[in-house]
Amino acid sequence: MTPLPYGAVVASLDEECGRAEEALRSLDDDDLGRPTRCPAWDVRGLTGHLIRDVDRIVAYLEAPAPDPPADTDAIAYFRGFDPVAAAPGVARRSMETAAAFATLDDLADGFARIRRDAVRAATVAGPDRLIAVSWGQRLAMADYVPTRVVEMTVHGLDLQRRAGRQAELVTQWLGDDDSSRAVD
Repeated sequence: MTPLPYGAVVASLDEECGRAEEALRSLDDDDLGRPTRCPAWDVRGLTGHLIRDVDRIVAYLEAPAPDPPADTDAIAYFRGFDPVAAAPGVARRSMETAAAFATLDDLADGFARIRRDAVRAATVAGPDRLIAVSWGQRLAMADYVPTRVVEMTVHGLDLQRRAGRQAELVTQWLGDDDSSRAVD
């Protein structure tokens, strides 16, 4: 399969964020404490994780670019991450992020703002801008943004299911001509 142009990847991120935001806005404040399929998070915590997933774009781009060359691509990014060791810290930071928002509307509005900021920052930075992630890998935005699409897709599906919606994702990643595909 031919890789998507960078602009299409950024657009996919924006679309997956939009699906998650729609699902979030279909809930009410009582839903924030309800469990998700991610054992560490209720709806509030899962949304905090989604916020952090896209906010990392802005945070990493605010730091000076590391010295070239990149040492990681989109696939190796996930191989360099130890989910078992990192899970407690990821869960804690997600809950801390979410706790900064008092209501569901505040949380949804915060996610929408961060989404816009991240999409804008990724677009302005361009595909060749190098970043260094928190565990030291250096990669180009052309490789980092797809990792955010994966995160947003996987956890966005969790949020869509919690909201009782037909879970959908962007299928450009699947090589399909349709704009979305329902998943079971």
